[in-house]
Amino acid sequence: MKADAAADVKMNTFGTHIRFTSFGESHGPAVGGVIDGFPAGRTIGMDFVRQQVQQRQPHADFSTPRHESDQITWLSGLKFIDDTSAITLGTPIAFYISNNDVRPLDYTTTPRPGHADMTYLLKYGIQPTGGGRASARETVTRVVAGAMCEQLLQEKGIRIFAYTHAIGNIKADDNYNNLNLNTIYDNATRCPDADTDSKMLQLLTQIKAQKDSIGGIVKIIVKGMPAGVGEPIFHRLPALLAHAILTINACKGFDYGSGFEAVEKTGSELNDPILPDWQTMPLQAPHTMTNNAGGCLGGITTGNDIVCRAVFKPTPTIGGEGRHDVCVVPRAVSVVKAMTALTLADVLL
Repeated sequence: MKADAAADVKMNTFGTHIRFTSFGESHGPAVGGVIDGFPAGRTIGMDFVRQQVQQRQPHADFSTPRHESDQITWLSGLKFIDDTSAITLGTPIAFYISNNDVRPLDYTTTPRPGHADMTYLLKYGIQPTGGGRASARETVTRVVAGAMCEQLLQEKGIRIFAYTHAIGNIKADDNYNNLNLNTIYDNATRCPDADTDSKMLQLLTQIKAQKDSIGGIVKIIVKGMPAGVGEPIFHRLPALLAHAILTINACKGFDYGSGFEAVEKTGSELNDPILPDWQTMPLQAPHTMTNNAGGCLGGITTGNDIVCRAVFKPTPTIGGEGRHDVCVVPRAVSVVKAMTALTLADVLL
């Protein structure tokens, strides 16, 4: 196999035990995916999958004006009980989502600054239309796969929360325990704090009026992850999560636990005291008094909440050109959650 061909396989497939392959371009007929290795005999709630896809859709004035119905067509791997549930067959699960609101003529042949147009042209010799595979349109397929994997995790008592922690210089409380994580999707910015959401909306209104864009941070909280999960050295769980999250469009950084803020701390401030009875505690219980480590030590889980952050750059399309989000973070929340679910389900299998 040629080196270029091998690279293409890796580029489009994620995971080891549960392998997800996505296909399709932003302005092609459809985008879709194939999930291989998903356990047989599991009942999948289809309403939950549809809900996750809907939560990724444009939902506010600061979102892209592109509107897709995002109706999922299932091709294989499922036996439907009714419209609301299906049983997995253990065979490859294939699906596609038609692209309807496509406008290829809106895009010029001149590479756009900040986009992957130039690098795709350098690699393949052909510039994609409207971002092609590099478009955020591709991420809807990840949300479908992630929603299925999330249901596997829920069976084990594991819950994933992803929310908007910051947009520009507006930040939510650093202590997520002070937030109601069940209200994430009640607010347009996907920030689970009404006051912070209001301030973020004001900022986004200003940025939109300036025909500009702005970045932000998505925070990830995983509750119920048992202790002892993850491999040392090259397959540390935070490293796997970093890989997954950094595959998302516009993501420019990842940290976990105290992260980059650790440079301003001392060891005495950051060390998490181990609970005296840690050896006899249930695996799905915190094994340390504090959680500066973000739920992992040596790449292996501690039973504490997993805490991570992902930084997203401003949308490169500015000046009123094209169709884009003023800030990608609120819609990226659903994609971050999906990639976290894909990673954890793969690891637990």
